[in-house]
Amino acid sequence: PRGVNPGIKCTVNVTQEPDGRVRDVNVENCSEGGELMRTSVEQAVLRASPLPTPRDEALFDQRLRITFRF
Repeated sequence: PRGVNPGIKCTVNVTQEPDGRVRDVNVENCSEGGELMRTSVEQAVLRASPLPTPRDEALFDQRLRITFRF
């Protein structure tokens, strides 16, 4: 969201399908920003769907933990 202070960090757990489609997003925590920040990060992950998949299928992981730093 606009006006975000630099240094904010949000950790997100993502569950994806083998083709990279995001199935679920759970914002684990955000250092600041409250519900507005959590919603913004969740929506950004959903808009990024489908996520890129690795060329080597053996490297695919259905569950990802991503940390965003602003």
